[in-house]
Amino acid sequence: MTAEAPDHAAAFARDRYLVLPGFVARPICNFLANYIFVLDSAGHMEPDNHGQGVYAANGFETLMVMMSGPLSKALGIRLLPTYSYARVYRTGNDLVPHTDRPECEISVSITLGYESDTLWPIYMGAPTADPRPIALDIGDVVVYRGIEVPHFRKPFAGTWHMQAFVHYVDAGGPNAERKFDGRPNVGTPPAPAAAGQ
Repeated sequence: MTAEAPDHAAAFARDRYLVLPGFVARPICNFLANYIFVLDSAGHMEPDNHGQGVYAANGFETLMVMMSGPLSKALGIRLLPTYSYARVYRTGNDLVPHTDRPECEISVSITLGYESDTLWPIYMGAPTADPRPIALDIGDVVVYRGIEVPHFRKPFAGTWHMQAFVHYVDAGGPNAERKFDGRPNVGTPPAPAAAGQ
């Protein structure tokens, strides 16, 4: 997990999102994709509005903590973790245009694996304002200001697609008190008010 280019912080400040190809090593992605299969077979994945997901599973909480330092350095912002979420999308699932809750001030979407003939883009920007499609292969990430930048996906044409999401707040910003998403620490069960991804 490295992001050394000096223009990353400026690009993120300008565009409010940043693509970092190959940011998470493929062996880690493969491990986490298989972790999702295990969670699913054990009944730990819950239906949500876009597929099936899991809030704050230990593997993804660990990924969130591991990524916080390199991302803070790349963005020039000290990040505090809030929560992680992982989802498996299946044929026909989509992601409706939306912005996120304050705990997702700075969000990261990571492609873990897929069974599809083509990459499935996530769109950054409102559907009516010429959004940019971003096709992420395994290990690629997009970092974005989740409470500012609308994002969405069109219906998925493949068989399955696994995505992890890790969320942060700016330690020097107005949402800093939302660290850990109302929990005592990372890796703990969700607070009663936490709605997940």
